Amino acid sequence: MIRVGALCGVIILMLSCNASERSDYPYDFAYHGALKEMMRKGKISAVADLKDLDSIPHLYALGAIENLKGEIQIFNSQPYHTQVIDNQISFDSSYNKKATLLVYASVKAWKEFSIPREVCTYPVLEEFIEAKAKENR
Repeated sequence: MIRVGALCGVIILMLSCNASERSDYPYDFAYHGALKEMMRKGKISAVADLKDLDSIPHLYALGAIENLKGEIQIFNSQPYHTQVIDNQISFDSSYNKKATLLVYASVKAWKEFSIPREVCTYPVLEEFIEAKAKENR
């Protein structure tokens, strides 16, 4: 669970960089949709089609299926989506979904870091991720 949280944090930190800084990084990233639009205006319709991403190598993505019907997870270009259909969890490993909210990056190689034992809460994890991201720009 900590690794998924760390991945989410890293992707969010990548998105917080401004456009002029992006060209210096060994990865490409983007997002579709806005949490503010969902929460304040109730906009939960599709803003991205995953089929448009299926040719991106080394793709990592997290998001919400259109109309908030499930979760989108893609790890190294392999989709793992979940949603509830007829009170049952359904798994889908295709690009045949649309997203209400999506953040994604193409990363050829990851740098691995050990998470120290003292990192045991989400606020401390967020601080750790932010520090590592700044150290490794």
